[in-house]
Amino acid sequence: MPYTKRNIDNGYEFNVQPEKAPSIAKILLPLLIIPLLLLMCSGPIVVIAVTVIIGAFIYFMQKSTKYTLHRQPSSFTVTSDKVTKQGNDYNKEDIHRIIIRNHVDEEYVFISNYQSYHNPASTAGALKLRQQLINVSYRVDIECGGYPTTLAGGINEPTAYALLSDISKVLDYKIS
Repeated sequence: MPYTKRNIDNGYEFNVQPEKAPSIAKILLPLLIIPLLLLMCSGPIVVIAVTVIIGAFIYFMQKSTKYTLHRQPSSFTVTSDKVTKQGNDYNKEDIHRIIIRNHVDEEYVFISNYQSYHNPASTAGALKLRQQLINVSYRVDIECGGYPTTLAGGINEPTAYALLSDISKVLDYKIS
């Protein structure tokens, strides 16, 4: 279950678990097997060097902010008059809006059927990886005083909309 809500005094406590980010290695390594096999003809030192470079690239990409931003478990409470996260209170009258964002793709551009573009396999793999990352990079923010505060992140779109709906019901906001 992506999130749970527990009834407290006059509201709810939400506990949100982020979705797992896609693995770069699972997508890129199959595409690199043939080039690595061809490199074996040039000698073991070249193969080792290229393998180390590819391994370092994959490791640092997995640790980049695109993969790790907002991707930790979160907990917050919502009552009829405020939202509380990490000891900070956001009063209902100070909240301008509750919004769903995607930190990887703010434009929500979804690409289907990667092979129809007739791009090289590496480009199709990169598009596939980007789409998989977009699918699990939604977040729910509240905006107060012109600054966003992320309540939960690293979630999929249906979970983000469910959270938005539940928070709005408790605060008695209309969803538009």
